[in-house]
Amino acid sequence: MGTKGAFAAGALASLIVVVLARGLPAETFFVGDPGVKLIAARHAIAAPSAPLAIPLPKIGGEPVSYVEPFFLVHGDHSHAVTSEIFPIASAPFIALFGIRGAYVLPAIGLMLALGGCVAIGRTLDGRRPAAGLLLAAALGTPLLFYGLEFWEHAPAAGAAALATALWLRNRPLTAGLSIGVAVLLRPEAVCYAIAVVVASRFLPSPPGKRAMALAASAALIPILPLEIYSLRHFHSVLPPHISSHSALMTGDWLATRATVARQWFMPRAFEIPDWWGVALVIAALSGVLIPSDRHGRAFLLVVVAVDVGLIALTAPNDGGGQWGPRYLLLAYLPAAVLLADAAAASSRANVDSASRQRISLAASLMIVALIVAGAWAQRDGYRRLRTTKQIYGRVLDFVRSEAPAGTTVVTDLWWLDQVAASATADRQFLFAAEGTRNMVLRALETSGVPRVTVFRSAEESPADDNAWMTATCYERRGVKAIPERGLAATTLELRRGCT
Repeated sequence: MGTKGAFAAGALASLIVVVLARGLPAETFFVGDPGVKLIAARHAIAAPSAPLAIPLPKIGGEPVSYVEPFFLVHGDHSHAVTSEIFPIASAPFIALFGIRGAYVLPAIGLMLALGGCVAIGRTLDGRRPAAGLLLAAALGTPLLFYGLEFWEHAPAAGAAALATALWLRNRPLTAGLSIGVAVLLRPEAVCYAIAVVVASRFLPSPPGKRAMALAASAALIPILPLEIYSLRHFHSVLPPHISSHSALMTGDWLATRATVARQWFMPRAFEIPDWWGVALVIAALSGVLIPSDRHGRAFLLVVVAVDVGLIALTAPNDGGGQWGPRYLLLAYLPAAVLLADAAAASSRANVDSASRQRISLAASLMIVALIVAGAWAQRDGYRRLRTTKQIYGRVLDFVRSEAPAGTTVVTDLWWLDQVAASATADRQFLFAAEGTRNMVLRALETSGVPRVTVFRSAEESPADDNAWMTATCYERRGVKAIPERGLAATTLELRRGCT
C-alpha cells in the first residue's frame, strides 16, 4: 500500500472512530477515573490561572475537607489524584464542544497510536504493508477501547508510538519531546522509553551516546514545568499522581507481583479483558516462533520483553477493573508489528520454501484465530463500554432528579461524585467517611442548609442509617431507590424551630 492508500485507510479508520464515539453516551464513563478528570478539567476551565488547585466544598462559607480519596486535601484546596496535565489539555476542547470535547484527545491519541504502529513497522522495513500493520494494531490491541473513553492512556500511546518512529528515523530531539509528553501523561512510559533504548542495540545502526543524551534532555522539557510546580507547591519531587502510585508500592511487594502476574497473564475465565495479556504474549512470541524475513523483529521483541518486565516489577497494582492490563498498553505498539509480520509470513508467497515448511498449520491457524478473536474482542469491548455508560447514565439521572441543581449532596460512597461527575458543577458533594457522617449533617444544620439529599447504597453502606440524623434537626421527607448498585436517595429537610 502506497502513501495514498495509507492515508485512505487512516481516513476510514478515523471515520469509524467518530461513528463509534457518537454511539456512546457522553456524560458517563466506564469507571470512576474519567469522572475525576472531568471534575478537574471543568475546574481548569473555570480557573485557568490555578488549574490544578480545586476548591474544597464549603459549609457556612468555610472550606471543609469532606472530599473522597481521589482528591488530595492541600490547605484550603484539593488536587485530583490523576494525570495532572490530561484534564488541563482537555479543558479547551470541553469548553469549545461541551462534554463531547472530552473525547477529542483520546481519539487523536488512538489515531496517532495506530499510525505510529504503521510508521514503526515501515521504518524498520519498508516492505511491511501499511494495511496489515493498521489491521494488527486495530484488532490485536486494546487501543480502540481506550481511545473511546476519557482517559489519558490512548494519548500516551500515541505520543509513545510517535516517539518510537522518530527515534528510528534518527530524530532524537523530537523523539525525546514526544516521549516526555507520554511520561507526563502516564508514568509507566518511562519503562517503555528504557525498553526502546535497550532494544536499540539490535538496530543495524544503533543511536550513539550523543543521540541518547539529546533525547533524554528533550524529554525533560515537557516534564520540567510540572516538576517545578510540584517542588514549589508540595515541596516534593513527585506530584500527587506519581506519589500516590509510589505509596501503593510500600506494601507487600512480592505479593503484588504475584497478583499482577496472575491478573495479567493467567485468565480465570472466558472473559475477554482477562485474555488481553495472553494476546500480548502470543503476539510477542510470534516474532520468535514464526519465521519472517522482515527487519527489526529483534528490536521489537526486546522492546516488548523489557517493557513488560519493568512494568511487572514496578506496577503499583494490577490496574483495577479496566479493559485488559492498561499499564502494558505501550507494549502493544511493537507487539502489533510482530503480529502483522506473523500474519503476513503465514501467507506470503515470496518466503523461501524451507521457511514455508517451518510455518506450521497450527501457527497459521493461530494467527487467523487471533484476527477473528480481535474483531470479536473489539465488538465486545464496545458493547460493554456502551452498556456500562448507559447504566451509570441511569445513576446520573437519578442524582439529578433527587438532588436538583443547587442541592447539597451527602454520601458515604466514594465513587458517587465520579460516576455523576457531570452533575457536580451545580451541586455540592460532601463525602462522609466512616465516623464523620453525623458530623457532616450537624455542620450543615448549624449553617442553616434547609435541604440535603443523602445517597447511600444497600450493597455498600452500613446497614443502620439512623445514626446519620442522631441529634440533628433534619427529618426525612422521602426515600427513593434504583436497582443500580442498590443506590437510594433520602431527602432531608431542616425542621423549623428545632434547636
